[in-house]
Amino acid sequence: MAAMFEPDYCGPVDDLQEHRQQLQSDSVNWKDCIHRWKRSREKWRREALSLQQQTFEAARSASHWRERSGLTQAELRKAREQLTDWHRETQRCREAARQWKCEAVRWREMARAWKRQCCDLLEQKDDQQIAQLSQARQRHCAELRQPYASTW
Repeated sequence: MAAMFEPDYCGPVDDLQEHRQQLQSDSVNWKDCIHRWKRSREKWRREALSLQQQTFEAARSASHWRERSGLTQAELRKAREQLTDWHRETQRCREAARQWKCEAVRWREMARAWKRQCCDLLEQKDDQQIAQLSQARQRHCAELRQPYASTW
């Protein structure tokens, strides 16, 4: 009679015990399956959150390095401009030095010429002309130094 009250059972009474064990086993399997599914779902949820966090960190890091790269490029551009300015200044100074050398050579040649004139006048013992030549040389040297007075 007990077999009549079993909802899924349609077989002989002696198989009733086996059927109950099967139902109980299936019930345990279902519970185990649901438990494993929930654990798996939680595991994948944690994994998804971890990946989302890693993606966020990577995006933040990329943004940081993009900003740093922009700043570094600006500094590099500024350094290049300064280097170009320094190069122009160097060229200007080289040209000024070349002009000073030419001027110095010219002054030396003039000094040699005056020295020769002085020697000639000394041989002639003409003191008045020697004094005039000396004064003229001093005036001329002062005039030549005038443009460079501000650089000394």
